[in-house]
Amino acid sequence: MRPGTRSLKGRLSSAVAIVFCLLSPAFLAADPAPSDPPYPEQLLRSAVEALARLEPYADILTPDLVGESMIRGLVAGLSDPYAAVSRSTPASVTPASAVMDRGFSEYGFLMGSDEYGRLVVADVSEVRSDLLTIGDRVLRIGEVNVAAMDPWDAFSVLLEDAAPVPVAIEDARGVVRTVAINPLTVAPESVTVRIGRMRLGRWRDDPSGDAAWITINSFVDGLTHAQWEEAVQTVWGSPSARSIILDVRGNGGGDNSCLSLLGDFFPHGTQLVQFRALLGEQSWTQSVANTFRPRSRFLSYPTAVLVDRHTASLAEVFAAALSEQRTAPLVGETTYGKGTTQSWLTIGEFALHVTTGAWMTPSGRSIDGQGLSPDVVVSADHRRSSDRMLSAALRELDRRRR
Repeated sequence: MRPGTRSLKGRLSSAVAIVFCLLSPAFLAADPAPSDPPYPEQLLRSAVEALARLEPYADILTPDLVGESMIRGLVAGLSDPYAAVSRSTPASVTPASAVMDRGFSEYGFLMGSDEYGRLVVADVSEVRSDLLTIGDRVLRIGEVNVAAMDPWDAFSVLLEDAAPVPVAIEDARGVVRTVAINPLTVAPESVTVRIGRMRLGRWRDDPSGDAAWITINSFVDGLTHAQWEEAVQTVWGSPSARSIILDVRGNGGGDNSCLSLLGDFFPHGTQLVQFRALLGEQSWTQSVANTFRPRSRFLSYPTAVLVDRHTASLAEVFAAALSEQRTAPLVGETTYGKGTTQSWLTIGEFALHVTTGAWMTPSGRSIDGQGLSPDVVVSADHRRSSDRMLSAALRELDRRRR
């Protein structure tokens, strides 16, 4: 036995023991065979024995590595597609959304993880639509392999690299290509608004038009709030706009603080969404009512919502509330179906990103894994010269007004 191995083994055993002591209430809920020692004790003995047999690797299996591996292993065993571990100080991890916001603001796209934990393009602003598509797998950023990285860590690589940044992506057909991405010279458009009308199946911008087409590309805290206010003032300043098309196609969600924008469509006190805890006090349920916008600035405007298969999370909350509480027609494709919420849990120098809650529509319906079904089904049309979903939404509003 090499010098220091026993001391190392003792420290590793202590680390294992601490973790199992913390978890023992959960494990003790199991029903072990009467002749066997308690299940946690079995696991503890097996872990200590494994460490003892791996003494030749003592220089590699440091207490630090074993502790981190145990935490990552525990999180991997949760079967949570959104679970991840970041080894950072709490101060640098807590505002992880700030890293994502900065990535969207400076580069015009968001990254996320698919159901297999692979890094993908989750949202793209219009200024990047010629280079990236929602669902593209992100393989490398510069010289760094980021395919299995967490989105916030991958954005850190992007933000630290020298511009232009070569990004290797794989599209839905399996074709791999590299695109050079420079920081944007202007902030991307989180919210856009156009006043106009449909003519011969095509949208025409027209100050005297009777429709306001508001697009929310992504929910990015301060940026979205500021641009939403500009959109509201544009609609209010139009003497002819009398209906709203809220477009959340391709919107994969974002910062939950943007839920307050939804209040502009409802009377004060209207229930917007229900949240239920999945971690900790699991009986805890909260109903969120509209206390954000006492003026309800869009309450009098007939509204339709454009959705597609990439509409997810907070964007689905918007669509569900408008559908159930305003009977606003949903037009397009069945949405993604993300009915859960995630949070950061700080454990010492680690931060765990796990699913901590679920959300339901105002009526208490879960759409997780199912999505929202449109009232008017229209398949996506990627031709720039036409927009069948937009045309269908305006026709549906006209039909309902008759």
